[in-house]
Order: sequence, then C-alpha cells, then structure tokens
Amino acid sequence: MDPYEAKRIVDSHAAQLSEHFDAVQILASYSLNGGTQSISGGSGNWFARLGMGESFHSSAILARRFWLKLGKTALNTAFAISA
Repeated sequence: MDPYEAKRIVDSHAAQLSEHFDAVQILASYSLNGGTQSISGGSGNWFARLGMGESFHSSAILARRFWLKLGKTALNTAFAISA
C-alpha cells in the first residue's frame, strides 16, 4: 500500500467514526519496501485528540518502565537463585 492509499483509508474511517464520537484519533502502521511506516489521522475536537495522544504516550511510558523494572527484578532473581 502506498502512503496516499493509507491516508485515504485512515481519513475515511476517521470520518465514519466521527459520526458516533466527538473526537477520533487513529494511529496505524504498515509495511512498505521492507520497512515500517506510520500514518495518523483524525476528526473532531483537536484538543480532545491531543489529550488522547498525550494519555496514550504517558501510558506507554509507564508500561515500559514497569516492564523494564519487572525484567530487571526477574533477571536479578534468576542470578540470585543460580548463585
């Protein structure tokens, strides 16, 4: 899929969803030439969309910290058991 087709699809679905929701923000990825491309689009209240994006980002950071801490704890426990 080329970038123009990806944008058309995202915009089309954002428009459909906006018939039912005040704000819609779509983040998607697809493969192109062996790499990963990202596309985004949305509809509705810009400030709500920004807030949703910030919330998504914050949640991702917290999840990453949790899994990194969990991984280090599991690794330390494995070393302690084997020692």
